[in-house]
Amino acid sequence: MEQKKNIAIICLDRTMSRATSQLVAAELGIRFFDMRELFEFDHKPKTFKDMITEYGIKYYRQKENDIISYASTFENVLLNVDGDVSCRKDGLKKLKNNYLIIYLHLSATLAYNIGQKEDYSCYKEKTMYAASKEQINKRIKNLREQADIEVSVSSSSSFKASADVIRAIRKYYGV
Repeated sequence: MEQKKNIAIICLDRTMSRATSQLVAAELGIRFFDMRELFEFDHKPKTFKDMITEYGIKYYRQKENDIISYASTFENVLLNVDGDVSCRKDGLKKLKNNYLIIYLHLSATLAYNIGQKEDYSCYKEKTMYAASKEQINKRIKNLREQADIEVSVSSSSSFKASADVIRAIRKYYGV
């Protein structure tokens, strides 16, 4: 099996995804990139809220594809990907071509509850992440179809999730 040089981690809980991704990158000794941080960096001094308020969600989603492509030009990178990429087949396809995709699975109910309780910077951000139960089920289905590795994190801390991810990567590559 050809070993992909980069990893993408996706979860429908942004906090879990980021924390787990950072721990996995540190454990593997690879660079950590965060999709939202790269987006904000490209648009300094404007914030994420400024950009989606001014240009809209569609603009951000187009930039997501650019960020996925940009990060894939590096080797030994772990890219923390926003969970809303799962509602777009083009974004998932671009990830599939360039990354080992690891999906941190939450139950639909838990993902919905987290999305509803999240503190969003603006209404447009809430519409991206606070998805309906139907939308969450569709995202989960898309992620399960495209992910190379799925790790259940419904009752895990990011420390346990990162250890589970490392074990799953080793098993996937047979090491």
